Amino acid sequence: MVMVLVCLIMSDLVFAQSLCPQVFQNSINSVKSPTVPLSLEWVKEQRSRVVKYIRGTSQYRIIQGLIRHENQGERDTIDPLETPEFTIKIIDEGLASRKAVNVVLIRKGSDKKEILLSSLKMQGLPDAPTIAKYKNNNTVIPVEAQLSPLKDYLLVRVAAKGNIDVFTLVVIRLQDKKILKEIENVSTSETVWIKANKFSYAERELNRKRSVVQIDDQGQLKIEVKENLNIYGSDDQLWAYEASSSGEYTFVRTVKAKTFKITPGKIKSVFSTSNDLETLWIKTEGRGGFNEILKVTITPNQNGKKTFKKIVPESDMVIDEVKVKENYLVVSKYLGAKRIVEIRNLDGVLLNNLEIPSCCTYGSVKYNEQTQDIEMKLQSPVKRWTSWTYDTVTKEWFLSDKKNENLKQPNESMMNTAGEGEYLTEYKSYRSKDGTEIPIRITYKKGTIFNSNAPVLMEGYGGFASNNYFHPFYSFMTHEFIKAGGVHLAPAIRGSYFFGKKWHDQGRAENKQNVVDDVIAAAEWAIQAKVTQPKRIAISGDSHGGLLVGAAITQRPDLFGLAFPRFGPLAFHDKPTLDPLTTPYQVYEYGNLISDPAAQALAKKISPELNIDREEYPMTVVITGRNDSRVNPEHSYRFAEKLINNQAGDQPVYLYTNSNSGHWMGSIGRQDFLGWRTTSDYWAIIFDYFKLKIVN
Repeated sequence: MVMVLVCLIMSDLVFAQSLCPQVFQNSINSVKSPTVPLSLEWVKEQRSRVVKYIRGTSQYRIIQGLIRHENQGERDTIDPLETPEFTIKIIDEGLASRKAVNVVLIRKGSDKKEILLSSLKMQGLPDAPTIAKYKNNNTVIPVEAQLSPLKDYLLVRVAAKGNIDVFTLVVIRLQDKKILKEIENVSTSETVWIKANKFSYAERELNRKRSVVQIDDQGQLKIEVKENLNIYGSDDQLWAYEASSSGEYTFVRTVKAKTFKITPGKIKSVFSTSNDLETLWIKTEGRGGFNEILKVTITPNQNGKKTFKKIVPESDMVIDEVKVKENYLVVSKYLGAKRIVEIRNLDGVLLNNLEIPSCCTYGSVKYNEQTQDIEMKLQSPVKRWTSWTYDTVTKEWFLSDKKNENLKQPNESMMNTAGEGEYLTEYKSYRSKDGTEIPIRITYKKGTIFNSNAPVLMEGYGGFASNNYFHPFYSFMTHEFIKAGGVHLAPAIRGSYFFGKKWHDQGRAENKQNVVDDVIAAAEWAIQAKVTQPKRIAISGDSHGGLLVGAAITQRPDLFGLAFPRFGPLAFHDKPTLDPLTTPYQVYEYGNLISDPAAQALAKKISPELNIDREEYPMTVVITGRNDSRVNPEHSYRFAEKLINNQAGDQPVYLYTNSNSGHWMGSIGRQDFLGWRTTSDYWAIIFDYFKLKIVN
């Protein structure tokens, strides 16, 4: 089965077939059809059908032009990294322009940028093997960077052809900007610094084993494979920690070495600061699933014991992000739609807080200890990141660079755009099949007429405790859709973490059908509320969301007019064709689909492929990528083939296969095949189906 997966995820189907023709043919012929045999030619034919359709839509060229124009400008793709001498950034020079994505070094006090690594070429350095391997075809992208504890080495994670599970790790010495090593086949598992000159990483094939890299004074790397090394790092890599089976954690400081052991409960994340090497802040899982924060002082007190106290107890809200600043903590919390940011001193004492405007998502919070102002960036469904300041004394918001002007509050200002008018994002709720109340966010342009006929796009994920879609976010084309008269729906379906661990538990393993029910009930609510009608509902989801879309349209095909199951495990019952490398995560989310009969039976009830009968299905565009490392593309091939053969209605069913794509359209958004081309194809179908026009 591993050989099947290797063959199927290759970027070139012809090459894959020539290398292992029997395995490839057996795989794609795993579902026998009396009318259309699954073959290489069949897969190509399906791609050509959908491309021909897309090119014939009236808005395709306009949408493609918009997306290309939107993505021409230079932009940072990570938060800048800081050393005493340099600022380090990963800069995209233009997503749709075939320009490079560069890792750059900027000397402080200067605007001069020195390129350390490029997606297209190396400047003054030998070509990186991974870049040469892929012929600089703009599919090899630096996606992440990490500084060593002493800030003398830089690790750059490089992705190729959309693969979000296997990377090349580039080790760069900042002293002379020299590439010491390119380590291929590195997994997404966190790279952790164990000492100032030693780090560990996981390889895909090694499973629980990890490689430990020691860098000597001459820049030579010695790599050893270690058994059962389950190690993590603090956010700034000043501490490494490892858990034992008893729940005890061993902490090792990576600079000025120090070791200690504690038993704090299940650790979610660890935070520290170079200003105080004797203190740690730890977010742990609370009994109610909402998390709590502990402070650990490493220096023994007079009794010879370490100070270990709870400074932010578990409350009725989920503790999300924690940021340790020089003199204060930034603690963000949420429960459903409600989100707050707390400013606390380093001992956890509350100094100030604010509730985030319902229109927006927030980022990069700063607190002015003298004025007590809180500055943060906000974005809404129709506006990009904008810097705002909250005056905690007067309880007023101001644009950060216009504090003396009398301006509208964020809920008004961030939902108004010049020349377009006012938009609304509102929170409603509906009852799922078992009676559970599910919140839903509805966003539309003021004045949009529902009249049971509005064009609706509903997006959902509902798995792995991931909070996707429900909180407001900015998407260029979603804004264009709403501007053209569309309505965007984002339900807080179970399987996420919107209401803590219980919300996830109610949507995983034996409760997975609840997530499908939540999606179905959201469509029923939109119809009953006279927002729209079934033929005017488009539903879309990626990965786990692709499973939900497939399950929803096969269980209730009468509720939807257009469906995009994307990169999903659509043959959900067939565990051997799921990626075996992520099995530990899948067991917790899905149950053991290999050995547990109850989990297998449930998977068969949900599996979209097994639920296809002779029915009138909505127009369906099944999207997958040939390099998908999470879900074998065979799932999409099989589902599309069976759906095509069982479509009793007049709506088309398409299979859209990305030639170079990995998993999830937006996972590595810079790459051409995951960027403007695929995005424009997707939106061209939506605009054509609803007969919408781009509003200039």
